[in-house]
Amino acid sequence: MKGQNPIAINSVSPQSETIAALESATTHAEILRVLQTTSNYCDCGSDDTLPLLMEMLEILDERKHSDGITEYRIVTDKIEALLMQSGRTGYTCWFVYAMEHLGWFSHGFNLFDIWITTHGKALLYALKRCPKE
Repeated sequence: MKGQNPIAINSVSPQSETIAALESATTHAEILRVLQTTSNYCDCGSDDTLPLLMEMLEILDERKHSDGITEYRIVTDKIEALLMQSGRTGYTCWFVYAMEHLGWFSHGFNLFDIWITTHGKALLYALKRCPKE
């Protein structure tokens, strides 16, 4: 393992395969299996883990459709409010970095300049299509 990139060793599946798997999922359990396979998701966490992610992805999807400075600022305020619920900027930073590493969204010049990716959009639409039973 010496000299190897640890991120490359434990990297997620190629995004195109993940997107295809999410698009073909017909149940919430299938989505969970995709997340377990591609991002080491474990369902031992809090019941609000996926709803929190879905809420963030929905807000980011709004940003894509925002038209003008006012709408952009409204979406940015929603992102900031959701991210800062913990009150700890460090947690917020790690959340953004981890979600970006997984390919669900990317960020620009600051922590709240976040955009949904094609991968994130596939996850959002799968979660909307197949809610928890």
